[in-house]
Amino acid sequence: NMTEIHTDFRTSERSDELVARAVSLQPLLKEHAEDVDKSRSISSEVIEKIAEAGLLTLGVPKRYGGQEEPLQTQLRVSASLGKGCSSTAWVVQNINAASVLVSTFSKQAQDEVWGVNQSARVAGAQSMDPGVRVEGGWELSGRWGWMSGVEQADWAFITFLKADGSDSPDLGIAIVPLSSGKVKDTWKVVGMRGTASNTLELDKVFVPDHRVVSASDTFAGKTATEHQDETLYHVSMSIQLFLILTGSIIGMAEAALDHVIEGSAKKGIAYTVFQSQRESTGFQLQIAEAALMIKSARLHIFRAAAEVDNAAEQGVQMDYPTRARLRAEGAYAVKLLRDAVDILVDSHGAATFAERNPLQRIWRDINTAARHGQLVSQMNYEIFGKFLLESEESIHTLL
Repeated sequence: NMTEIHTDFRTSERSDELVARAVSLQPLLKEHAEDVDKSRSISSEVIEKIAEAGLLTLGVPKRYGGQEEPLQTQLRVSASLGKGCSSTAWVVQNINAASVLVSTFSKQAQDEVWGVNQSARVAGAQSMDPGVRVEGGWELSGRWGWMSGVEQADWAFITFLKADGSDSPDLGIAIVPLSSGKVKDTWKVVGMRGTASNTLELDKVFVPDHRVVSASDTFAGKTATEHQDETLYHVSMSIQLFLILTGSIIGMAEAALDHVIEGSAKKGIAYTVFQSQRESTGFQLQIAEAALMIKSARLHIFRAAAEVDNAAEQGVQMDYPTRARLRAEGAYAVKLLRDAVDILVDSHGAATFAERNPLQRIWRDINTAARHGQLVSQMNYEIFGKFLLESEESIHTLL
């Protein structure tokens, strides 16, 4: 076996222990992955095992019994889970990301989420539906779709347009109990099916002011929490929440690489003299290229995460040029991962698309996940390109 040299920039005994727990769960996740895909749901058994391992509280403050782990640890965990099941890893990372965001709110708001139930989980979704200003808070109505983790959550963070009569209203972020609305089964897709990223509907739900913050302030790192010592919650949320999405995708690509390599000894190449794929120079070149693309992507993502973690520790706010660059780097890395899996599918051959072959599921999953609205490369390249060309035009609402 090749010596494994990690491209992660920061580790600790605690981080290594959490990653080891994630790795130990891979057999269970692989065992359930096909059923997760077909049933469009993650079994309670799997979720309970992940919760017992402490992997659903990576973003929760230690004050409430959480792990309060830095971005690099969260990425390592979700990448490890992603090698077992794409949908499960995506849900876990999104619940942890939502917990990080809620931890930027005031202590009063956080107490309502975790003060009574330290095991409470949060999902999240974005929308431009307008809120109505009322005495003491906001009244929200609308639909918030693609809410990954809603099936396992108790609360949700949602964005809305603060329609206050101004010419350029700000986006607000609100925290609401899921019990205040209805979840509609709308996630009927061909990839990432098990995430059950359904739609939350609200009808004139009152949200008090202490459970609403400014999106522009929060995403720039100006957070409402009174706990200044909790550095994880004082750095730009736009970059943290963006990068957290990449962890499971790393795992998907690594799982695809492992599968193709493992099968290459017994799988021949049709219409050639090769009884084993690994005898073919062409196959060897494809495997090398895909592996390097995956390694390069991991390097880009963890270098960016190290920059975020270092900024948090040092109490430095990331300026717009830095945020634009990190988004572009992350989007570039995700494209590398998606393209690497395409190469692996080509090298594995048409057998990929047999229903029993897990590679077809990974291919569907990564092609869905990598096209998440936050991750699409052209938008993030445009943001960075406008900065490089000194254009003052802003095209993104959450940067």
